[in-house]
Amino acid sequence: KDPYPFCPDPLNYIRINHLADELPNWKPLVNDLLTSIDKMHLIWEPKFKATIGGEQTDNGLFDCQGRHISILKDVIKKRVVSYFEHFKGSNSLFIRNRPISIELQGWFVRMNQGGFQKSHIHASGWVSGIVYLKTIDDPLTDQGAIEFGRAEYDFSSDNHDQDVFLHKPRIGDIILFPSSLFHRTIPIKSNKERCIISFDVFPNRPR
Repeated sequence: KDPYPFCPDPLNYIRINHLADELPNWKPLVNDLLTSIDKMHLIWEPKFKATIGGEQTDNGLFDCQGRHISILKDVIKKRVVSYFEHFKGSNSLFIRNRPISIELQGWFVRMNQGGFQKSHIHASGWVSGIVYLKTIDDPLTDQGAIEFGRAEYDFSSDNHDQDVFLHKPRIGDIILFPSSLFHRTIPIKSNKERCIISFDVFPNRPR
């Protein structure tokens, strides 16, 4: 028996959309974001984070000034509203007790050849998400893909007697999922770059 049934079936709450769903002319936004983030301070393999063989900003990305950051923040908020609306008939506590207000925290991650993210969760979030700015286009391998599952911190073959979900992203994809769901990135083997913006929606906090 699970004494804390926040989201007993989290794989059922993965939802994949695209920037084009909210912003038909989305490609200039991706280019502007990549250009501006190149000027920010990025930390190589930050301590206590899941990123290996890559670099990332701190989690204050959405506090930055700039039209493109503001546009992306608005798009994400609309997607989060649509996400909860899509699942509004669920009896899961994850949906029934969803945050009333949408409070976002985001950060940028860049990985190159040899880079990956270890299996992890976003323990302080309620719902988490990823926007893909650069992806690995390789039809023969899963490198750069994201894998979700319940294998906790070990996605080894010994633990694959359970359900997992793997998604090979396109540029512009937005993925939303419960923050309690473990996920990892398949290691990048080719000399290519993968760039994302990750974010969390926080639970309501007492004022």
